[in-house]
Amino acid sequence: MLLICVSCNHTERYRAYGYNDDSLKLYLEKANSELLPFDVRFKFNSKALKILSSKINDSLNRKFYFKVAARFWNMNELDLYKQTCEKILQLSQKAGDSQNTAKAYKFLGDYYSNKYMVELAYKNYFKAEKLYLALNDYANAARVTLEKGSLQFNSGDFLGTEKTAFQALKYVSPNSNAFVEYNSYKLLSITYCELKDFDRALKFQNSSFKYISTFANHSEERARWLNNLGYIQQRSKKYKESIKTFEMASKLRIYYDNPILYATIKENLAMSRLKTKNFANLPALLYEALKIKDSLNYYPGIIGSNLNLSEYYTLSNDIPKAIFFANRAYEIASTHNLKREMLPIIHQLVILQPGKATELLDMYSVADDSLQLADRKNANKFARIEFETDNLIQQQKQLKAENAKKDQKLMIVAGLFGLAFLLMIITYLLNRQRLRNRELAILRRQQQSESELYELRLAQQQQHDEGRQQEKKRIARELHDGVMGKLSAIRMNLFVLSRKNDPETIRKSLAHIDTLREVEQEIRDIAYDLGRKAFSEGNDFIPVVRNMLQTAEAATGMQTTLISDEKIDWQRFSNNTKMQLYRILQEAIQNIVKYAEATSIRVTLNQLGDNLRMEVHDDGKGFEKKNTRKGLGLRNMKERARELQGKLKIDSRPDFGTTITVNFPLTVK
Repeated sequence: MLLICVSCNHTERYRAYGYNDDSLKLYLEKANSELLPFDVRFKFNSKALKILSSKINDSLNRKFYFKVAARFWNMNELDLYKQTCEKILQLSQKAGDSQNTAKAYKFLGDYYSNKYMVELAYKNYFKAEKLYLALNDYANAARVTLEKGSLQFNSGDFLGTEKTAFQALKYVSPNSNAFVEYNSYKLLSITYCELKDFDRALKFQNSSFKYISTFANHSEERARWLNNLGYIQQRSKKYKESIKTFEMASKLRIYYDNPILYATIKENLAMSRLKTKNFANLPALLYEALKIKDSLNYYPGIIGSNLNLSEYYTLSNDIPKAIFFANRAYEIASTHNLKREMLPIIHQLVILQPGKATELLDMYSVADDSLQLADRKNANKFARIEFETDNLIQQQKQLKAENAKKDQKLMIVAGLFGLAFLLMIITYLLNRQRLRNRELAILRRQQQSESELYELRLAQQQQHDEGRQQEKKRIARELHDGVMGKLSAIRMNLFVLSRKNDPETIRKSLAHIDTLREVEQEIRDIAYDLGRKAFSEGNDFIPVVRNMLQTAEAATGMQTTLISDEKIDWQRFSNNTKMQLYRILQEAIQNIVKYAEATSIRVTLNQLGDNLRMEVHDDGKGFEKKNTRKGLGLRNMKERARELQGKLKIDSRPDFGTTITVNFPLTVK
């Protein structure tokens, strides 16, 4: 749960309303006093409940019932809390009090959430949300929506959690609501962390910081915020940063307010230190966290603490203790059917007991399959709950409507004889109106048909325009990658004439006239069937690539190397596929010649399983990827890779050269 919003510490002055005001007020105040022993507080709250059960069902009575329920919750008397909430629900529905009905559903959702009864919790929160929306109470609708999101997160439905958190923000937009915005950002932050989108996780985590000062318990909320930030840093392997964050959180005094949070911070600090081989206060921090969670029967946390101790003793080379704590974690997870926690435990046992690897891996496979099945079910479970709950609400409304219709029919029958003449007139008018409605319906259908025909014509014209636009883009790509590339190479080769004009240089330069003829032919090909010539006249792929590399070597003096896997059957690929791959290579080599200042180029073509990989590597000056300007050439390379149903990847560092890799499936024709 995100938070149980109960405020019970303030003093109220109640108006006389048929109650024993002073007694009820006194009982509720003493039941909420932490200075009194538990049994005394319980006794006073029970007396307050007894007084309320004997009084009339009015709004003030229901308000006091909520206070009694809140005190049972604070005393951890959850069964009595549930009974009280069910009583409030019954009284509120009977009185037609939608506001308190919604609040009762929310309180019941808190109970089932605390008991890990996810479906019942979600169903009650959903009912509360529907009622709050009907009342235009968007603030409370957003709060219960966040409770739904928390259930989805704990069930592993992270995409559903993301959608729910944004829905909560939508409810309170454009008005500002610090509680909803803070908890929405916090929920989005940990959700994106689990989805390993750490940049987005940090973005929402930082966005939530400004709201911390709005909470009464500032220290506890700040500690929770720091713990979440440290966890994101830890998951993204920024261990040194996470250590500083957890150390800041551990200095805040929250032990008595939230011992679970205190233990979690200590444990996270220990694990970040362990990742950096810093054994300060280890394993003492881990044992301290385990002791706190053990005392509170917080089973997911107990499992995590045992697993962390196993990891510590593994790194300390104390294998018997590591096995002991891993087995203990497995026993607790099995006893409480916590399947999501079993996978990392089995993985740890495989590392510790390689002799049992086969048996443990079988267990891992079974647990993983079970968890995947559960995740698939969870993805639809919450939608199913909403659908079924909506149906139930609609059925109840329909039943009420049907009962109302029956009563109405009885009244009509009673007055039929006195209204016979009036009914005849009404029947005549209805028939006349029905005929007019038919005429209007025919006219509407005719207008609709004409509208659909017009829309169809518009759609056809749009498809035609889109086809023309795509063809323009394709031609632009071919001109850039083919014709412009060759013209650029010819220009560079003829540039030497500005520096040397001896007969030998002139003779070599005249050879480029043939290349100009090739450019002329390629432009002619574009006019007919773009890109068909290069591979449609029986030319194999490798000789064409080798010729391109030799041309680059002769023009620039760079050393070129072509490594081709003999297993590759180039005849299986269509001319279009080979042309796309050739254009990518051509653009890559042109970029190397222009920018890389390289002395060598290596082109490797390999068949890896069901995929073909082309790798172009140079030993040039390299570059920072974040500073790369995304020009037309790079965009064309990526588009061609996508047309091959593959991916293009660029790896480069300053002074270490650049590697361009294209992977695509062999099934591409």
